[in-house]
Amino acid sequence: MAAVLFLAACAYLGAGLLGLAPGRRTVAVCYGSLRQSVPLSGVALRRETLLPAEVPPDIEEGARISADSALGGSQAVFAPESALCFSGGDGCEALSPEALFPFSIERVEALMECAPEKAEGCRLVYDFCWYYAAVTEQPCPVEAPAQVKLLLQDIEGPIPAQLCAIDESGGSTALLLRAGVMSPDCLCLRKCAGELLIAEHTGLEVPAAAIHSDGGSEFVNILTAGKTERREVEIIYTQDQVSIVLPAGAEALRVGDKVLTE
Repeated sequence: MAAVLFLAACAYLGAGLLGLAPGRRTVAVCYGSLRQSVPLSGVALRRETLLPAEVPPDIEEGARISADSALGGSQAVFAPESALCFSGGDGCEALSPEALFPFSIERVEALMECAPEKAEGCRLVYDFCWYYAAVTEQPCPVEAPAQVKLLLQDIEGPIPAQLCAIDESGGSTALLLRAGVMSPDCLCLRKCAGELLIAEHTGLEVPAAAIHSDGGSEFVNILTAGKTERREVEIIYTQDQVSIVLPAGAEALRVGDKVLTE
């Protein structure tokens, strides 16, 4: 028993000398990035309608055709402009971007209450652009109008969009975005979560708990050759207990360094 206690004491003292006393650990520095964004919950709107008809057999789903061809010469229904023809719908084809004007949180919330369900027929989308009306509990740091990037669930990569309007009321914010990127994936959107991408910060990634302040400068302690050494850093952005930093000072922090953290 005495031998066990002696070994435990030695381990504790050794860890303390190396800066690894209980509660402390090392984390390897890596190169990373953090997205600064505003979470959104919204609904996608397009100028479209559901027709009680089937897609012609010679037209592939997602093919771009003229409204005249899709409707068999019924120019009175739609202007003879380019269109997209899909089979089936979700029952919300009557939702229109124009229903959002004048733009307000109340109008967006009313659209969000619509319950999409499968509908039979031919869905005709007759505009190149579509809209995303969304609400968030966070303030929007961007003023409309502005060119922004939109991240949506199940859509790969950011979508370039225009922030058209903002309405704030009761601690909530409503945003209206207009996108000109039309793809089969975008055409399938209705109610979905998303993010308004504000910025993307890249640099060295370290735990926020590893950063200390001294005389107006920030630094981390690294473990090297059994000793702790100080490395000054510049904090770029912190999110969810992770910081993106840049090296500062003569002794630079590098990828692979072991930073000490609580």
